[in-house]
Amino acid sequence: KTSAIGKHQSAITCGAFSNNELLALGSTDFTITVSSIDGDLIYSFMCNMEPSLIKFCDRKQQTDKNAKPDIMLSAVLSQNTILLAELNDNTQLINLQCQVHYGQIVTFCWSEIYAVQDFKTYLSSICISESLSKVLLIGDSQIRIREMSQLDEIVEIVEVDIKNNDLCSISTNYDGRLVAVSTRSGTLHLFLTKMPILGAAYRNTIAILSSLSEITLFREGEKSPLAVVKIELEPTGIALGPKHIAITMNNRAWLYEIVETEGVRHVCEIEYLSTVNAMHLNEKYAVAKLDNRAQLQKLHDGGNGFVIPDSEHASYGLQDVALTDNFLIYCTNDGHLYYYSLANERYVNEYRHVAGITSLYPEPEGITLCFFDALLNAYIYSPVDDEPVKIPSINSTAHLKNCLWENFSVDRDTFVVCNSDTIHVYLVSKNQIESKLI
Repeated sequence: KTSAIGKHQSAITCGAFSNNELLALGSTDFTITVSSIDGDLIYSFMCNMEPSLIKFCDRKQQTDKNAKPDIMLSAVLSQNTILLAELNDNTQLINLQCQVHYGQIVTFCWSEIYAVQDFKTYLSSICISESLSKVLLIGDSQIRIREMSQLDEIVEIVEVDIKNNDLCSISTNYDGRLVAVSTRSGTLHLFLTKMPILGAAYRNTIAILSSLSEITLFREGEKSPLAVVKIELEPTGIALGPKHIAITMNNRAWLYEIVETEGVRHVCEIEYLSTVNAMHLNEKYAVAKLDNRAQLQKLHDGGNGFVIPDSEHASYGLQDVALTDNFLIYCTNDGHLYYYSLANERYVNEYRHVAGITSLYPEPEGITLCFFDALLNAYIYSPVDDEPVKIPSINSTAHLKNCLWENFSVDRDTFVVCNSDTIHVYLVSKNQIESKLI
């Protein structure tokens, strides 16, 4: 039996033994003391409130058997704050206060889940990206990335070009796509973790955003790029036509001409009255989908173009717009579908659907189109018959995302509709629409 006397000036109210034969005591004098098995005082520190429920944490043992083990102490202060203290020569107290609406702390239990030494010299900052499910750490001129679901493995190491242990802090944006690292000397390094998925297609040619300052064009069946377009900013949209490519951002569009013998050249910059949500091109025209309206204009023409719906049809808000070689087609939120002839510059067909039409997918070289409506149904429509044909029922049309028509002339009248994981293939015949699931 060993007496521990004179450690506190007031009544002792709580205590705990550690696995290392240490005794921690808390008192009404707001102090916590830690004594050895022989009764010698090792640590003593003041709290800002009366401690209770003192506990030692079972920390993982270090690989170095000769190293002095770390000791963690915890306690509840005034029934609403948890105190954490790592007992060493420079003991620092961490207070975790619970909000009042949670009530009083009745009891608690905790232990260390994972510990690792990632850097030999120094660790400067830690950031958790919930969207990426990753932990990012900086130190020793490096960024080290760990998966939150598998912390024992480093998934990536990125070298940062700095000297003299200058790294300061690290942070990510809301979706984890951008990582910012600052230094004590005032330098900010910005890293891109993933590219935005952005592209467009016209017939058998596709354009993809291959870097933040570059768009690459590919033609079907060819391994080498058709062309590379250097751009000065990261776009929010891409449109592709037979001879042009356009990028959009906010209320502006930048138009480039594709000349196979000369490459790609910048043609013009177009400013619109509101944000460009989508854009479509053909050989002679460009149409920009804006808020509740669209603007059609000739390429290489500096005029303001033609705004739709026009004054005659302005009572209905535009829902979607499409552009073929010969027609501008758009639909409204009350179910109207319009065909506007580009050659004659006038409306040539109007159809009124039983529900609002949400999206349009025209056949590339024809007049037939597929549309989705507000009742979650899909239809095939041709102005020749002026009567939509409902696509045969599939498991669920609630999540249909897109429709694509076949370009190959032998298989024309074939199209697909898809959701996030299923493709439904259809063939339009004279009497019916046949389907197949992929």
